[in-house]
Amino acid sequence: MEIVWSSFATEGLFSILEYVETDFGSRVSQRVYTDIMGYIETLTKFPNLGIHDDIFSTETLEVRYLLCKQNIIYYLIYKETIYLLSIANSNQSSDRIRKVIADYLRLYK
Repeated sequence: MEIVWSSFATEGLFSILEYVETDFGSRVSQRVYTDIMGYIETLTKFPNLGIHDDIFSTETLEVRYLLCKQNIIYYLIYKETIYLLSIANSNQSSDRIRKVIADYLRLYK
């Protein structure tokens, strides 16, 4: 399956890596990057690996999420493509994450 990154997912990843590098150093930041990218790569082979999200999923749209240590990867499975909606630290505002995901999903309704 193909993976398409939303701008919010890209920004989220960069934000996480910047925070980790500032507080814990470049080695830890590199490890976090490797872990997150490993999870995303696994999705190409096992797209249903993540947990089904009842809040955002509909009859036609399937939204799932993966927990990667302290980070959450939200993604949409649509046709033969995986759309990365958000990559966020679990301490981030859940309201902000939900708003961005809801806005992104409007494109598919």
